[in-house]
Amino acid sequence: MKGLILLVIVVKISPKMNLHLLLQTKLSLYFFIILFVILFQSCSPTKSTGLSNSNWYINEENQLAIRFGNEIDSLQGIYVMTDKGVSDLKTFKSKWNGRKLIFKSEGKELKKIRGKLETSQNSFVLKRAFAKDILFKMNELKPFPQLPYRYRDNIRTEIHKLETTYGKAPGYYTSLSIEDQLHVEYSQIILEVADNIRNSILKPDLDLKMDLYYPDSDPETKRPLVLLIHGGGFIAGDKADKLQVALAHDLARKGFVVASINYRMGFVFLPGAYTNLERAMYRSVQDARAALRFLSTRSTAFRIDPEQVFIGGNSAGGFISLMTAFLEQNEVWPSARGNLIKLQTDLGCLDCSANNETGTYTIKGIINMWGALPEIEMFDSYEKIPLLLIHGNEDAVVPYDFNYPFANVSQRLSSFFTQKVNGSLPISRRASLFGIPAKLFTLSGEGHEPHINSDNILTPVYDSISTEISTFILDQLTPTMPLIEGPRYLFNDSQVSVYKASRSEYKQLFWECNGGLLLFEDNQNAKVVWFRGQNQHQIKVAGIGQNGQIGETIIEVILK
Repeated sequence: MKGLILLVIVVKISPKMNLHLLLQTKLSLYFFIILFVILFQSCSPTKSTGLSNSNWYINEENQLAIRFGNEIDSLQGIYVMTDKGVSDLKTFKSKWNGRKLIFKSEGKELKKIRGKLETSQNSFVLKRAFAKDILFKMNELKPFPQLPYRYRDNIRTEIHKLETTYGKAPGYYTSLSIEDQLHVEYSQIILEVADNIRNSILKPDLDLKMDLYYPDSDPETKRPLVLLIHGGGFIAGDKADKLQVALAHDLARKGFVVASINYRMGFVFLPGAYTNLERAMYRSVQDARAALRFLSTRSTAFRIDPEQVFIGGNSAGGFISLMTAFLEQNEVWPSARGNLIKLQTDLGCLDCSANNETGTYTIKGIINMWGALPEIEMFDSYEKIPLLLIHGNEDAVVPYDFNYPFANVSQRLSSFFTQKVNGSLPISRRASLFGIPAKLFTLSGEGHEPHINSDNILTPVYDSISTEISTFILDQLTPTMPLIEGPRYLFNDSQVSVYKASRSEYKQLFWECNGGLLLFEDNQNAKVVWFRGQNQHQIKVAGIGQNGQIGETIIEVILK
């Protein structure tokens, strides 16, 4: 209240006062009373209307929608008629004396929109004494998903890392980092491998460890899992190699849980003893599968979805990823069953090593980074798992096509202890033959490990690799958006636009429009009136999947 005017009028009437003077005195008294009331009301504070300026209000009977401006107590705003598909957006002003609200506009549409204002949480009513009340309901819509979109954009900057043991199995060793020794000759690496094997000739039980990466303060309870497997020719490498750490952070920031594993490595280099390498590859596949069983069994604790697993690796890790997905028990090499003469023990079945976990999982995508398949027949037509194949066409370590590995050392020497393998090119051709989705991302002119330079620093090629992997996983993870039926072209006499979404895998759909007003929405339908004179007219539909992934469709609408 700005102030209070206290008006005191004392009138003394004497017996000698005549009637004319008495009448003048009474008229003066009435005048001052009226003046007092006016001044008192003008000094009283303006009450808030309680109306929202962030939502539209719709009156179905008069086919009218209004929205108040930012200065809510000025009671100005915009309105549109909702009886046609295309309508003009107009402005209004209104008056309110604390009780009665009266709308005014250039048109005649608001001429009779007036009455005593009564508000509630999601509506307001104009009460009229001799006519039907006018009800405006707040147009409450589901909030459209806002950026960043999970799995597509970075949703967190802080990443947690947890090391854990997923199993124990006999082997030579599980870690030999050579990233800081990039200038070391292969002969020196082989000597170091031989030393590791000599020191572990009895194959003691080794702890198999993994590093888990996941976003900080993340509420999602069913997050897709990405299993990363390092390279190193089955003789070297570590779960903390630069590529694995960089990819783990990139993916975890987008909302994935990433596991980078160590596995059993090492084999005896003997001319013609290819079975030694076979057994090393088989042990690594057993370990990868053990890691997946371990994580699946603890899916609730780690908040992962074991039905949404992606597996990928570089070089030897690419071999392991492909075989983990494709190798079946009836395709296992005979050498895995052991040989008494060669003092080779039976390595057991694919899921009979490292731990006794029984959790199940589904591999939804394979990422092969300059790896290969030892035998193309391991890849069967019914194994319909999408593939991303990243490979330099000048790779001399693991061939892009079908050839011996380690051609950079000596193809003749390589042929003594290895066989020809199938690089990314023949794998992509076989996938195409089977009608299985496969993208071959050829790094033209690049050799082996193109993501890193001789100074152990990530190159710009890494950014391309990371982007390809993120896009590939998102494509597999995101269900196809539903088809949207409804008018794309509108005319002045068009009816209110009704849009309908076909059935989809999304648990919930959201609608939004640019250049118009969404009058109604539910999970499958939307009703829109479009504003004439706007620069853009779009209807947008977003879906949220079971894992928090978001798909989006945008449809352009043309007003004729």
